[in-house]
Amino acid sequence: MKTISLICASAILCTGIVAAADFSKTSLADLQNMSGKVKPQDALDYRMELHKRMEEMTVKEAREFRQQLREKARANHDKMTKAELQKYREDVRTQMQTQLDSMLVKDARAKGVLKYGMMGGKMHGKHPKKGGPHNRHHDM
Repeated sequence: MKTISLICASAILCTGIVAAADFSKTSLADLQNMSGKVKPQDALDYRMELHKRMEEMTVKEAREFRQQLREKARANHDKMTKAELQKYREDVRTQMQTQLDSMLVKDARAKGVLKYGMMGGKMHGKHPKKGGPHNRHHDM
């Protein structure tokens, strides 16, 4: 019984790995055109590829590329109804969260899909007015 469940679990994991989208051969123009309409299950792979590509660019090129991504995403979102956009964003959010939950935090940060402080507020620390130390003040 254990071996059958182990085989089923490994088969499911392998299918998830094989089914992952490969954006490495996609051109920058195609990546820009995909912005805002990537399938929710491919959103994490898309983000990792964007991060990898932007790390290879100069700062100026990366800023321009990111601005163009925003413009394309906005144009693609404008074509959707409000309900469709909300559903799309929620689907992307849930898919990314389930995929991030299966990754190590160190790996997710290295791949550019998790930034510091995105762990549900757990890394923020106590605020000085509430009885704990804090290394910066909000009054500045």
